[in-house]
Amino acid sequence: MVECALKAVILVGGGRPWGHVLGALSVQATQLAALPNGPTARYAPRLTANHSLYETTTRWRETLRYRSAGTVSAPTAAEWVDEAQAVYESTVVAMRLDGVA
Repeated sequence: MVECALKAVILVGGGRPWGHVLGALSVQATQLAALPNGPTARYAPRLTANHSLYETTTRWRETLRYRSAGTVSAPTAAEWVDEAQAVYESTVVAMRLDGVA
């Protein structure tokens, strides 16, 4: 969910989203949303600084979806879902309400 939300901000902002690394996507989406006259200026992703979802060694990665249950602990997974929900609400939900996405 967070990957798709960040890519939506990048696309609407005129960028080209590439890859699955959430840290890189969040930087690109935030930079585009920070442009005062940009089409995504009001859709800055609500990101939690230093959240483990974006951490380079233990972060989410697309290959986790192919691993067996229990690969990520339940508390970590719950934190990631909460963070993804916050990003989704601040981007895609807001864009949908405004008729952008």
